[in-house]
Amino acid sequence: RPLLGWYDEGTPEVADWQIKWALEHGIQGFIYCWYRDGMTPVIRQRLGHALEDGLLKARYRDRFKFVIMWENGGAAARVTGRDDLVNNLFPFWMTNYFKHPSYVKIDNKPLLIVWVPGNVTRDLGAPEKVRASFDAMRDACRREGFAGLHLVGCLSQASEAAQKRMAAEGWDASTAYGTAWESGKEAVRDPEGIATENHRLSLLSEEKVWRDKKAVGALPDIVSAMVSWDTRPWHGAKTSRYMSDVSPTNFKALLQRAKALVDATPGGGLDKRVMVLDNWNEFGEGHFIEPTSGYGFGFLDAIKDVLCPGSAPCVD
Repeated sequence: RPLLGWYDEGTPEVADWQIKWALEHGIQGFIYCWYRDGMTPVIRQRLGHALEDGLLKARYRDRFKFVIMWENGGAAARVTGRDDLVNNLFPFWMTNYFKHPSYVKIDNKPLLIVWVPGNVTRDLGAPEKVRASFDAMRDACRREGFAGLHLVGCLSQASEAAQKRMAAEGWDASTAYGTAWESGKEAVRDPEGIATENHRLSLLSEEKVWRDKKAVGALPDIVSAMVSWDTRPWHGAKTSRYMSDVSPTNFKALLQRAKALVDATPGGGLDKRVMVLDNWNEFGEGHFIEPTSGYGFGFLDAIKDVLCPGSAPCVD
């Protein structure tokens, strides 16, 4: 149960509490899932209340940052082709988000994350068409006074073919929404017969995914540290497996490994300057760091301890 109680995330007061708790523990901004609603030239979105009615109307909005992740997979609407992406969808993002003072810009380039890079290839037709579309989007950003555009695609695990294709298409980096994991031990069945895997070992297996993606060497990979996984709230007995014996201590160990990898990364690219924490409040999938009645501020305190050493203490 959220420490806030059951809440409507489309209210400024909720966003203000979340901003406060995030900032006090070293989190500089949220990545909001962005869903297109239908394929009409007039862009509409759905499930946007947390961003549109919450964060963007919050009292403390100006102290915080945000990014959108285009949810272009599953049942979400995508694009009909290059013209739809470049001339319909992209201008909507530019007007409503990229120009907002709280939107994340790195080296004066807005940061855009895309959930399924392969669907961009499918919708636009070929890697060279993706690159041409990305070039047009970056040119549009320059005309608006930006230095360009950072494009980041999600991959849950290493794939030499996918990463090399992304490099050819002009992506700046990869990251992940939901890092692949495996405990390495035989799954144990819970009383309902659902397979469980040890939380500590499963989290530590994420490091292999990070290192495997970097080893491909096709493009930088932004480390994404996933706190847990448990989809029983959504799927009940149909859940295939979930992490058991969840503990903030295990997450802290994962963050220490993530920080060590980022610290050892050379240069000043996105993989050196950005880290993704997965996820703030995806309760339906069991990966959340927002304070709850079950875990308190444990996950947030782990973030503060590891990523903000020596920072001033805060009262949870």
